[in-house]
Amino acid sequence: MSDSPLPKKSNDKPEVQFTADKIGHWASKQENPFAEQNRKAAARKQREHEQAKKATPIVAIILGIAAVVAAVGGLVVLIVFLINSQPKPEVVEIAGSSAQDIADYRDILNNFYNQDPYATTEDRIQNIENIVNGTLDSANGKDNSDAVLCAQAYLYYNNGLYQEVVNVGGRIDVGRLDDGQKANIYEAMANSYYMLGDQENADVYYSLLLSTPVGGAGYGG
Repeated sequence: MSDSPLPKKSNDKPEVQFTADKIGHWASKQENPFAEQNRKAAARKQREHEQAKKATPIVAIILGIAAVVAAVGGLVVLIVFLINSQPKPEVVEIAGSSAQDIADYRDILNNFYNQDPYATTEDRIQNIENIVNGTLDSANGKDNSDAVLCAQAYLYYNNGLYQEVVNVGGRIDVGRLDDGQKANIYEAMANSYYMLGDQENADVYYSLLLSTPVGGAGYGG
């Protein structure tokens, strides 16, 4: 064992080049481990925001259209409800097909025709059309349809509505009328065509009138 003294450990520390002025520079180079995730999240939110801005006008238009459709649909339902809730007029019946039945039905129509003194002629005609159509839709009206139309034609004739007379008269199956009823409708048609200036058709119906056994018996019962 040597008596030589052990070498003394040096208490001198190596110089470290670590100064305060480098702290900020070093820290600026270090990245937050969540920075990338945060950037992606922020970018995603930005894209969603831009898409929402673009979609807002479209959504508003769609909602507007939906609101209009709903409003129109509601209005239609309301109108249908109001129409259906209105009291329906009673069907005017005709008793049969005799001359007296025709005259009685004609008188009923005449009361409806003159019901409103302020109504226009067009409104009066439309009212009569509605009543007659109601009668024709009934079982009794279908069985006596030609009598119904005769009464309607006589009503129009008595009120000087000659075009309406020929319109209705052309729908009558005269083969289902008796001789007196035929004479009545032939006379009404002949006179109406004459008043309309249609002499040719007027002559046709005058000839038919004269060919009946009771020619010239008058119209309307």
